Amino acid sequence: MSVLVDRVKTTYQAFFTIELEHPLYETVYTGVGISSISTDLYPVPDKDTKNLFNGYPANFGISNGAMICYTRTNGDELFSPIESVTSIRFLLKAQSRFLDRTILNPTRTMQQVYYFTNKDRTGSGSDKYLTSAATGVSDTDLLPVATVKPSEPCFAVIDIHIDDTGNDYRLLDATGKLMHCNYKIRFQPSLS
Repeated sequence: MSVLVDRVKTTYQAFFTIELEHPLYETVYTGVGISSISTDLYPVPDKDTKNLFNGYPANFGISNGAMICYTRTNGDELFSPIESVTSIRFLLKAQSRFLDRTILNPTRTMQQVYYFTNKDRTGSGSDKYLTSAATGVSDTDLLPVATVKPSEPCFAVIDIHIDDTGNDYRLLDATGKLMHCNYKIRFQPSLS
């Protein structure tokens, strides 16, 4: 008796990566940079993004200070189109230790949230910052909660727009191929 078995190859690739940079969380061991920022600052997908991940072959993880959103692919293209989704949103939750170790606006209230997006377009080449300024998080990134509308209380919101096709921060090129964007958010350390 012979059995015919089909081999199925499933490929996942990075849809985009977000590096969370903060010098007080970075250490070098034997020439390798290690970041522990995810112990004090961690992303949570909002409700719509959770629904996307539940119904589409995509998900995310965090490793060594980098948040990686990956998706099933067919070559360098999405396995299937993402229907009716214009952005992928993450809420950043911060522990008090992170807040103590970071330069932030001292007058920030619970009615304000930091907002990072790939539509800001700061930096160039391999330095694609999601902040308003390439130097790092600043007061210009702080917006009213009523404007950003996070689904739950958080320190910051990250919106990665899928449909933003007019710049090199886009997720897909004009032919629908993955751009493998590596975005960055740079936090400045507190001097105290």
